[in-house]
Amino acid sequence: MPFSRRLFGLYPRILLALVCSNILVLAIMTVLDQRNSQARLSDDLLKRGNGTAQILANAANLFVANTDLRGLSLLARTATTNNQAEYVAFFSATGDLLSAAAADGAVAAARLPFSDLTVQPDLAAGGSQRWMNGYLEITAPIIYAYKPIGTVALRIGTSELDADRVQTVMQSIITALLVLLALSIVVGLLLRMLVILPLRQLSVTAEQIVAGTWTSPRGQNRRDEIGQLARSFNQMIVSLQTRESQLHEQMAAIQTLNAELDMRVGTRTQELQALVDAQEQLLGQIRQMSIPVVPIQKGVIAIPLIGSLDSQRMAQLVENVLAGIENQRAHFVAIDITGVPIVDTQVAAALVQTAESARLLGATTALVGIRPEVAQSLVQLGADLSGLHAYPTLQEALLSPAARRG
Repeated sequence: MPFSRRLFGLYPRILLALVCSNILVLAIMTVLDQRNSQARLSDDLLKRGNGTAQILANAANLFVANTDLRGLSLLARTATTNNQAEYVAFFSATGDLLSAAAADGAVAAARLPFSDLTVQPDLAAGGSQRWMNGYLEITAPIIYAYKPIGTVALRIGTSELDADRVQTVMQSIITALLVLLALSIVVGLLLRMLVILPLRQLSVTAEQIVAGTWTSPRGQNRRDEIGQLARSFNQMIVSLQTRESQLHEQMAAIQTLNAELDMRVGTRTQELQALVDAQEQLLGQIRQMSIPVVPIQKGVIAIPLIGSLDSQRMAQLVENVLAGIENQRAHFVAIDITGVPIVDTQVAAALVQTAESARLLGATTALVGIRPEVAQSLVQLGADLSGLHAYPTLQEALLSPAARRG
């Protein structure tokens, strides 16, 4: 299969669409999962911070009530040493700073004072929380004898939260990629097995049919759309086979008819050729009879002419006269034109040519039966008939000295 067909075929496009859709779905799921994870981590950090603030508030009530700054400092140092907070501060009921401590290595942003903490939080509210500049700031009231006597404030860094968020995102992405890879492989294999391979088999079957090999497509027993397509394809093949058989039968019948027709044409052609030959023979006989050579006596022949003379009969006249002179050893030829209705220039020229040809063979030509109108026509035509002897009747021509010379 060509590379371009593999690259732009149905299977790569469907697989690409499937991968894109899975990526989109998994991206949305990753974002939602990351948000849920971030909210969960934030809630955990907030819960832990509130717990620490409440513990510090409960532990510092006696120190605040007795104004024991040393105890408050020790308590703040303890809270920052065990990584419970980046910065811890205790305030009096009037908002004055009593004691504060920062964790070792804390940056300057973590050591900023709570300058805006000027109002004692409400006891019923249970303190306040806010997210500022990468830190979680929590305040809690210090209660002694059911009365608020101060405030504890602590600042917790959210770097751990950010690290957990990045780790969660990476885990979500890795999980999504693994799920996408597994899903794409499974769906791709199913797609290849259930759709692409049957379609390729149908394509191969079509190519075999084009090459002249009738092949039944596979997958006809399937109950899905591919099976329906294979059954429809098989019905088309059966129909094509039927039509091809009918076409072969029709071609065979046509060839048989053509053979019979060729045989009939050949037979008819032979019959027509025989008729033509017979007709030619008959015409030759007719031409011979139309200009007969009649031997009168030894050395004398007569040629009676009847009807109009065309070019063919005039040529036949010369041929018959010469043949009669040769066969009969004639020295006198009498051409009787009593039955010729019209004598024109061509007829006169043919008569002169006949006389000249006979003279070359040693024979004298006599023209018999010239009617007055024919004589007048010959004179008007100016025909040179000096080589012809003219006689009114055949009897006078036969009694002439030229005829009796033999």
